[in-house]
Amino acid sequence: VNEYAKALNDSPLYEKRIISFGGIWPYTENYKKDIDFILSLNLKGIKFHPEYQGFTIDDERFFPLYEYALSKGLILIFHAGADIAFEGPLHSSPRQFRRIAEAMGGGVIVAAHLGGHLQTEEALQDLAGSSVYVDTSMGFDFYGKENFLKMVKLHGADKILFASDSPWSNAKAEID
Repeated sequence: VNEYAKALNDSPLYEKRIISFGGIWPYTENYKKDIDFILSLNLKGIKFHPEYQGFTIDDERFFPLYEYALSKGLILIFHAGADIAFEGPLHSSPRQFRRIAEAMGGGVIVAAHLGGHLQTEEALQDLAGSSVYVDTSMGFDFYGKENFLKMVKLHGADKILFASDSPWSNAKAEID
């Protein structure tokens, strides 16, 4: 997966407009080796999906992995909130993202889907004003323009990243 991400990043088709991140199994026995491999490929970050990977994001067993990745300048992006393929309980929440960011004390942590898919109110309450970045992936059909504008006002436009979630959402519609 990581070698494929590097190949996409190196492809002239993307012209540096799309940056693929690496992936890591959170239960890996040698996270430093795995992160160093991601770094050797010049990938800029690591994507986690707590539902598919079956881990609770603020389980402190994973903090050394996060700390090491962040110390190397990698961005950590997480699927946040509900996923259509899974029933609860969820493995992430806006409050848990804030807890991680406070424990890490720096680095770039991104909670996708405006901080939590189908957790808009919690994201507004728990992430606004925090150091956690949120993105717009698969958003406007679910959280709407009004909640997006609330997040911009409360959290700041500098902490909101444009993202798409193809094929689940239409990037052109989200740009508009």
